[in-house]
Amino acid sequence: MGHVRYATTGSDRKRNAQPIIINHHKGRMALAHNGNLTNSYELRTRLEQNGSIFHTTTDSEVIAYIIVQERLHTPSIEEAVYDAMGRIEGAYSLVISSPTKLIAARDPHGFRPLCICLLYTSDAADDLT
Repeated sequence: MGHVRYATTGSDRKRNAQPIIINHHKGRMALAHNGNLTNSYELRTRLEQNGSIFHTTTDSEVIAYIIVQERLHTPSIEEAVYDAMGRIEGAYSLVISSPTKLIAARDPHGFRPLCICLLYTSDAADDLT
């Protein structure tokens, strides 16, 4: 997973580079995000009041912590991402990677582009026929 994001929320310092990697007791997660959250300030304030410690100034880290919060209460990463999307507002595309899953999502209105593809080598393509 890789992403180059123009810094519109937060600064362009190295610590704001993506993907953002989060470790928690249910596993590890990486997140790359394009877009802007309209409720980022409110979510970040609430997270900080509940003990979250931020290492970046981006709304991408807010999304990551919201997903982790949901993950601690759900049986799967897919459900956690789905529930988190109900809490975040704005225009965005996300790619989330766990040790066993790769999940892509975008805002309900589809304002930000999101493309997914599979790449096959010529040997792998031969195996498909």
